[in-house]
Amino acid sequence: MFSRIRVVTFVIFWVLYLFSSLSLFFTGVFGIKRSDVLFHSDYHRVITQLTTYKISFWRTHTHPLFILIFNPLGFLLKKIIGSAEIVGILFSTFFGAVCVVLALVFFQKLGFKSFHAILYSAILGLSTSHIFFSSVPDTFIFAACSLIIIYLLAVAYPGSLIYMVPATIFALGMVISNVVQGILVYFFSIYQSRFNKKLFIKLITFIGLVLSGAIALNILQKLIYPSADLFFIPGSYYSKEGNYVNLPDQSGHISRILKLLGYIFIFNFIALKPHIWRTAEDNPPSWVKLNSEPAPWVNFDPPSITALYIPGIIAFLLWTILLLWSLYAFIKFRSDKIPIMRSLVFCILFNFLLHNIYGKDYELFLFTPNWTFLVLSWVALSLKFYSHAEGIAPKVLNALLLLFVISQLLNNAQFVETLVSLYQQSNLSLNKA
Repeated sequence: MFSRIRVVTFVIFWVLYLFSSLSLFFTGVFGIKRSDVLFHSDYHRVITQLTTYKISFWRTHTHPLFILIFNPLGFLLKKIIGSAEIVGILFSTFFGAVCVVLALVFFQKLGFKSFHAILYSAILGLSTSHIFFSSVPDTFIFAACSLIIIYLLAVAYPGSLIYMVPATIFALGMVISNVVQGILVYFFSIYQSRFNKKLFIKLITFIGLVLSGAIALNILQKLIYPSADLFFIPGSYYSKEGNYVNLPDQSGHISRILKLLGYIFIFNFIALKPHIWRTAEDNPPSWVKLNSEPAPWVNFDPPSITALYIPGIIAFLLWTILLLWSLYAFIKFRSDKIPIMRSLVFCILFNFLLHNIYGKDYELFLFTPNWTFLVLSWVALSLKFYSHAEGIAPKVLNALLLLFVISQLLNNAQFVETLVSLYQQSNLSLNKA
């Protein structure tokens, strides 16, 4: 389990994320008492909920077990270290590196050569979503980790209630929508050629165990943290999340779909130059509240390929080739027959349908990172045949993957440097926040 490759991979990415996160920390941006300035991420809420006991825990209906699982350790670390921000950094960077290693193990379990498994896991670790949310404390990186665990266990122990039930409870506890993905992954791990009574009973048993376990732990959390929500109370979720539900009208629906496709296939992998609003003279949109905080606001919305850094243009061209090649291979080799591929496709479809109506348009970077691992795995599995083929195809694939990793690294490092430089310039005012 702890091979040299996996240990080295973990160390490299943990150091990378620590460097990125601490660079942002020393600008003072994590001290801002409002999270929205950085892509509407919830870092202030997450840092507070990780490290504080007697507070009002909000959004626990969306993240039902996050407090119970992580607050005890976070509270203890805060007592030892003394800095809530450093504790948040340790959590996010650690789990970010764990995500990369789990992805590496996942690809190895699927039979990929070490070279390809390392490259694909590196693409995940260097992606916009993972490099940002591993550097900035938020619930996403925990949710991503839980989802990768589900897929890894589905490959290693298909149909196992002993492994899949706790993993899916953990995933549900990180973000409630993950339960649907856990059910889909489990279903396709036991589905063979047709749906029968035995399969139905096993599926219902799985769902019952997951929900009963999650409810029991949610009640325990409520007893320990009285201000936490009970996610299973009818109506409580929509009453709090209704503001995030947007039934698209015809005029805005196409724009929403294009944004979703842009984030899922491109921008969650390759970072754009962010929009920056410092003062009212920058003509900020209505959702930017410059007067409430002394810090610049950044966001990708509206996203555009023209906002790519120079290395990002190269990465975009390479990634487009890989995506189109993946689609061709997916159709040619009927990859939809592979059980794990079916779960990937259905989970991508579920997320796409969900976020057609859930999440504000300017927060899609916050809501779509769950797809990064799914899309990457779809690409990897679609192209797997060429990894083991003879002739020029595997050499071309190796070159494309290696060049993409290099250009992705250069581009996304530039993105992080943009954020650090921006908030360094505002350091004095941030320290007064």
